[in-house]
Amino acid sequence: MLDELAAKAGLDPLEMRLRNLADPIREAQLRLAAERFGWKDREARRQAAAPWRRGFGLASAVWYQTGRPGMRVELEIGREGKVVLRSGSQDIGTGLRTALGMVVAEELGLEVRDVTVRLGDTRLPLGPASGGSNTTSSLAPTTRVAAFRLRERLAEVAAAALGVAPAEVVFQARAATVRGDPSRRLPWKRLCARLPERLVEGTARAPAYDQLTDRICGCQLAQVLCDPKPAPCGWSG
Repeated sequence: MLDELAAKAGLDPLEMRLRNLADPIREAQLRLAAERFGWKDREARRQAAAPWRRGFGLASAVWYQTGRPGMRVELEIGREGKVVLRSGSQDIGTGLRTALGMVVAEELGLEVRDVTVRLGDTRLPLGPASGGSNTTSSLAPTTRVAAFRLRERLAEVAAAALGVAPAEVVFQARAATVRGDPSRRLPWKRLCARLPERLVEGTARAPAYDQLTDRICGCQLAQVLCDPKPAPCGWSG
């Protein structure tokens, strides 16, 4: 419907949406996505595809913050480099394991596959019910806090090995590096081997939800390339 309205008004579909977005986060997200996608160059890309046809589309969405405070997670890093996150919530097919693994990996400079997420056991830290758009929104902020706290502790260990202040340590590409000089690096497993014999553990509550935005957002951009010539059916006999 927005695309049809944009066509009637003679506006770029992207511009139509940007003019009507009141949320600065949604606007910034859509602008960044369009820039990385190359939205403004789509006409040149369409012409370059001839005789094929190339089409483009975009959409922007909003949902609401239904996260619950008071949820807990437990994050553990072993001396062998293993990272495990635990929560009593359940993944009912919506990808909670992946989402929480992404948060931890982002904070620690790892890949999602480096993080093991264990869920669905009442002996694990308290989590929200799985459903009603509140599971990920309740646990992701909590997980972020736990990962951040452990990152700060790991930075102290890395700083001692690299000969810099903890504030100069950056976690990226499965290593602790020095800010501005990525050639000075301590690989993840070598860093973890420097930890005390006991495992490093972190448990955190979610931050106060009145500090967070009351809605979340997303956007998608896509292109489709097709050959307009009818293909031979290949039928014989």
